[in-house]
Amino acid sequence: MAAILSIYALGIVWFTFGLCAYHNYLVCTNQTTYEQIKGAFSGATNPFHRGAVGNYWVRALVQGRGGACLKSSEDGSPSHG
Repeated sequence: MAAILSIYALGIVWFTFGLCAYHNYLVCTNQTTYEQIKGAFSGATNPFHRGAVGNYWVRALVQGRGGACLKSSEDGSPSHG
């Protein structure tokens, strides 16, 4: 029973690690899953690619802040202008 449970746990960890590695690759190359599978940029360079560090920088620090990037109006409520 312990061997079966160990194999099952190893499979779950392997699958999770694989998905994590694949999606990290997509973030590094600034692609969606659809673009990568269809080969949208296989013959040309991706115009949105900023390099691996640049792509993570934009995702984590700029877009990750959510409402912090919105301008405030005079009454303190966020505005999208």
